[in-house]
Amino acid sequence: MEKAPFHVIVCLVFPLAMAHAQAVDKLNFQALTQTFDSSGDTKAQGARVTVRYPVGWKAQESARPKTIRNFLGDYAGVPATLSLAIEAHGEGLEGTCAQASREDWIVGSVAPNWTITKAHLFSRNGKPAVKIEIMQVSKVGGFVIHSQMQTMSVCHERYMVKAICGTSTVTAELVKSSMQKIAPLCQKYFEYLTING
Repeated sequence: MEKAPFHVIVCLVFPLAMAHAQAVDKLNFQALTQTFDSSGDTKAQGARVTVRYPVGWKAQESARPKTIRNFLGDYAGVPATLSLAIEAHGEGLEGTCAQASREDWIVGSVAPNWTITKAHLFSRNGKPAVKIEIMQVSKVGGFVIHSQMQTMSVCHERYMVKAICGTSTVTAELVKSSMQKIAPLCQKYFEYLTING
């Protein structure tokens, strides 16, 4: 099967901003980022969540009903996407999340063409949370696309808040290498997620 040039894949999978934003030094993350606040966004359904993303990146509304924003740009030479999704549930959500097993989270996270490679349950600021790593292989316009994502889901009151960090390219080897390069960005993106209710 013919492989598309890398820039074509990027345009097909994620409409990423191709401008090279300055690299976000992990020690200066706050100084080199700007804040997005979900307050007042109708898709947030009343949840107030803030995230930080690199200065110069594009904040884009998503067509997906639960995804509030995608933040698109370049980190360490890798086109990347950061996303924020919020799902409103019933009042017992935190209790349900706290009782869920690792396998429950994996089953609840599966989508077509997805492979869950890691899942880790933990508590974040006293709230049930999980980090999941996902590999996906899909066809777009006749080309095979390899994507890799890290997600952090936090159950807060009646909201499931998801922070997502990922990238895509034409081979499994290249996407793994690209994901390693953006790992510091993903870590800081998750760290600076704040849920205020």
